[in-house]
Amino acid sequence: MGGELTKRRIEINVDKRRVLLLQTGAPSYAWCVECGAQVAMLSVDEAAMFAEVTSRAIYRQVESGKVHYNETPRGLLRICANSLRDGLQSTTMELTGDKS
Repeated sequence: MGGELTKRRIEINVDKRRVLLLQTGAPSYAWCVECGAQVAMLSVDEAAMFAEVTSRAIYRQVESGKVHYNETPRGLLRICANSLRDGLQSTTMELTGDKS
């Protein structure tokens, strides 16, 4: 029984997409002094989900001045979505060495 071995190639493709639902209601916009514009403002938890980090990491970004924020009359932080996005892009560039 000199059976022939056949080779099969199996290719598996994984398509990863991220869907982010920030709020069920109307988006929250506020004036960001640093941006000088009306921008989407995120809660700390929303910012953490968007950046795929912990809430504590967002607080550290606030404390270090790397993201813009406002404080509500109730003392809650609202994170500027523009500065968070820009911070994520610069972090990616630092990690990859991309200068573009």
